[in-house]
Amino acid sequence: LDPDRQQVRALFAAWRVHLGTDNKYTLAEVVERAFAFEDHSLRDALMDIGRRGGELNRRVLGKWLARHDRRIEQKLELSRAGERSGVALWKLSDCTARG
Repeated sequence: LDPDRQQVRALFAAWRVHLGTDNKYTLAEVVERAFAFEDHSLRDALMDIGRRGGELNRRVLGKWLARHDRRIEQKLELSRAGERSGVALWKLSDCTARG
């Protein structure tokens, strides 16, 4: 697998476990929750994507999400799901439920 695809799979798998599918979150909410869980899989996936200088760079992470909008991997789809107070919302959907 190429590095981008590995990042996508790691993020999608951890997101599904910790945040579920079809729930809408801002990037800040995703990051906040990722750092609150005892299981670090979501945090590690986010850090792998957005680490700059040893810290999580939310701008880098946000651009990565935007580049992967509507991305489907292993029957999961990441998509932008509108806005809340002018801030983008993101959700992970289970494509197997679409019939």
